Formats: sequence, C-alpha cells, structure tokens
Amino acid sequence: AFRDDRVDAGELGAGHAVTALYEVTLAPAAGALGTVTVRGLLPDSREPFEVSAPLTRAAVARQLAEGPADLRFAAAVALAADHLRGHVAEAWPLEAIARLAEGAAAGQPAREEFADLVRRAAVAPVAVAAAPSADVAGY
Repeated sequence: AFRDDRVDAGELGAGHAVTALYEVTLAPAAGALGTVTVRGLLPDSREPFEVSAPLTRAAVARQLAEGPADLRFAAAVALAADHLRGHVAEAWPLEAIARLAEGAAAGQPAREEFADLVRRAAVAPVAVAAAPSADVAGY
C-alpha cells in the first residue's frame, strides 16, 4: 500500500470521479476478491485518512459488455490509446474498439466523435506510429 504523505499522488476534488481499469480473472472460489482502499488528506487539517471496503464478486461485471457505459467508454479510450502506442491486443482491433465506444456513447456528442475517429483510424492506413516513450515503464 502507498502511504508516503510526502509524495502527492494527485488531486481529486469534491464531486469528481476517477476510473481505474484492471483486468481480473475470477477464480471459482467464493468470497471477497480483495480490498479497495482510498487514501487522502483532510482539506483543512491535511491529516491523512483511509477508507477501505471489500471488493465483492457482485461488484465486478463478468463481462465488459455488462459494465456501465462510463466503464465501457473508459475501456475503449484506454484500448485505443494502447493500440495507437503499438500495443495491439488481438481481441481488440480498432473496429471492435469503435463498436465498444459507440455502444457506450449514450448520446454524448464527444463520445460519438471519439467512436467515429477510432472507426476512421481502423480503415485508414497509419502512416506514423507513435514511438514508445523512454520514460514510461513497460512502453
């Protein structure tokens, strides 16, 4: 667990949300999958606090298609970004990513535009691929 109060891990204001994407393979055993812990600093006193809760099987969709639209759209954006970085997942060609984004657009014009751009990238030859960044581990 990360508990170094001298290092700022980012800011999250009231009313904002963060999506973290993890791929998990569920084992047949019952029970909690793990524990989710959120750590922060109280705004006035800057005292650290932690809130923990079990991650239950019921909280995890069995398939991405069963997840909420925001999760599916975030996954489409992450998949497209990885694809454009040269990390192509065989199960996720750009056309499939575009369909995932379209299905999660929920009538939002920016999401529909993203899906359209991914679809265009799927049919257009890529002239230049982004070079992996030397300062990002794993890329």
